[in-house]
Amino acid sequence: RLKEALIIPMKMFARAGLETEDRILELIEWSPASPVGRCGPAVNRDFETSIPGLYACGEAAPSDAVVTGLANAATSGAKAGKSAARFAKEAVFMDPDSGQIEELRQRTFGPLRKKEGIEPDQVILSIQEAVAPYDVLFIRHDKRMKKALEKIQEIKEHEAPLLFAYDPHYLRAVHEAKSLLITAEIQLRASIFRKDSRTGVREDYPYEDNMDWLKFIRVQREGEGMKIIAQDVPIDKYPVKVERTKEIAYLWKAGIDASVIT
Repeated sequence: RLKEALIIPMKMFARAGLETEDRILELIEWSPASPVGRCGPAVNRDFETSIPGLYACGEAAPSDAVVTGLANAATSGAKAGKSAARFAKEAVFMDPDSGQIEELRQRTFGPLRKKEGIEPDQVILSIQEAVAPYDVLFIRHDKRMKKALEKIQEIKEHEAPLLFAYDPHYLRAVHEAKSLLITAEIQLRASIFRKDSRTGVREDYPYEDNMDWLKFIRVQREGEGMKIIAQDVPIDKYPVKVERTKEIAYLWKAGIDASVIT
């Protein structure tokens, strides 16, 4: 299964002598990562979000603004810092809304006041069981992702409201679990919406389609829910143009070339 789902890494492990005859010979530390599939608030060239005064850089920014690594984080951080400083210098002070402060205090510390409920570790495990299986995370299909999304919705409706915290450590874990639920839903909805194999390998759409899907996927808040939209990549502004072609995605092609899949 690993040779089907992780073709290139498995070839690297074999060359390094860590795998032979379908057996892993040594413990391998490995973390799945996709620099083009990360969620993050959309930003402009000054790394300003749509909320005035809120900036995102480094790993907090989306992958079309910053890829990954220390160099990108430092560069975007320096630019965002200057932008934020200019905003702070020109901003007019506003008295905070007392009602909003109380609502945020209740939302933040409410889990500490509960005497019983569900521990955050249980919710985090439920999220991982929904989204981490290889046939959801790596080799994708519309039906399987929709089933995973249904599971995330169940956790959101039935488990998340019962989260409670023994102490500040568990309180941090409660909010981490809630954030993971939001990002899991965003990733699944965006992945279902995109009909090609670009940020994920899809069985039902095995092509990298630059004719119809050379687009950024954006998620907007709509009431208490989410709205998924597509925005064309402004390729005419790029110094290097991308051809408008539709071809088998490179990860599928690697599997075909290795005679692992047909």
